[in-house]
Amino acid sequence: MNFYQISSVDDLKHKNNFGILEPNSNTLINPKDIDLMIVPGICFDLYNNRLGFGLGYYDKYLSNKQIHAYVLGICFEDQVLMDERIETNKYDVKVNKLIYERMI
Repeated sequence: MNFYQISSVDDLKHKNNFGILEPNSNTLINPKDIDLMIVPGICFDLYNNRLGFGLGYYDKYLSNKQIHAYVLGICFEDQVLMDERIETNKYDVKVNKLIYERMI
């Protein structure tokens, strides 16, 4: 997984296999230069665990020792397990902070 610099939404041109628009840019961002990452998730719990799509892309990327980014999960309240904990393993990377609408 790589991240590229874009200047506007118009820089997103190509859809990947998941139907997500990707940048039409050659300006690769060095992982050491990333200060904040907003990560997707199907659901989160109140212990800052996240359930992704099961392929571990973000966990592998965030496990890189060069990355010192603050990891933020943003979701709807319906995506937060209030009374349960997501089962995790040693490869799962927690978010530093979870934000959902009740908190705003």
